[in-house]
Amino acid sequence: MIIIIAGVSRSGKSTVAKRLVSLTNFNLIPFDSIITTLENLYPEIGIRHFDDNATFSPKLAEFTAVFISHLQYEELDEIIDIYQLFPADYVTHIVDSGAQIIYLGYPDLSAEEKLKYIRKYQRKIDWTTDMKDEEMLAIISKFIHESKIMQEQCRDHNIPFFDTAENFNGNIDKAVKYLVEIIENKSI
Repeated sequence: MIIIIAGVSRSGKSTVAKRLVSLTNFNLIPFDSIITTLENLYPEIGIRHFDDNATFSPKLAEFTAVFISHLQYEELDEIIDIYQLFPADYVTHIVDSGAQIIYLGYPDLSAEEKLKYIRKYQRKIDWTTDMKDEEMLAIISKFIHESKIMQEQCRDHNIPFFDTAENFNGNIDKAVKYLVEIIENKSI
């Protein structure tokens, strides 16, 4: 079984993924690592972490669909933590694979509120640590805009969306519970 945990950066995807890994026999594939590796080793293919994600998402969806087919061929249980994938592209390219997906985001939060939260909880090794607040505010504004698009597309395609702006830990717990129930129901 393949579980995809999608959404914008700093929405709690990795937190949900790591909790789910601790509760199941699933492995975690952090797609940010794959994207960063491709970006660093093969810049000529044009993959960049902070690309225009509306343009990048269809290509990523095609790549992810093929990747999932290989995982399923090997009969692996995996959790994919992915950022740049929009729900409409999941529906177009991946939904037929049977991979289960949820989205996380913070569509109604201000950039300033999210920046305070990020600064409070960032680790020394986070990509956010060395960035100036002005840079971060611009990036967070993009994430908020993308959260709104993802939330709307989730509504349009009946895909679960967890808003982590309010009650972050409570909504993370709800997302984990939702996915555990899917896994338990599939194994029956």
